[in-house]
Amino acid sequence: MKYIHKIFIAIGAAAIALVTVLVILFSQLQVFVVMTDSMAPTINSGSRVVVRRATMDDINVGDIITFRTDEDMLITHRVVEIEMREDSIMWVITQGDNANIVLPDAPFPAEQIVGRVVLVF
Repeated sequence: MKYIHKIFIAIGAAAIALVTVLVILFSQLQVFVVMTDSMAPTINSGSRVVVRRATMDDINVGDIITFRTDEDMLITHRVVEIEMREDSIMWVITQGDNANIVLPDAPFPAEQIVGRVVLVF
């Protein structure tokens, strides 16, 4: 009987650990709908992107990120440049993949990054 009790305790502990990990994992993920073709053909209008919260340590040139503009709009574009400015703040420059987009976006401080795109569907 003690053996069965120990098994139930172990299963309960494992279930609590699993739920804790899932809560932490999913609280760092957000899903957004892309509203334009600025990233076509990589991401088409109407596609959904799963974005994982990220710091600058997680972001590299070539990554697709979602960021918040000064006007509180969300944009999903590819990182084309990361620079450290004299103010010791990391600045990011992004650009859509669409061939019709010739110029990159205006630089913005890294604190405006929502996260890195980890899945498109």
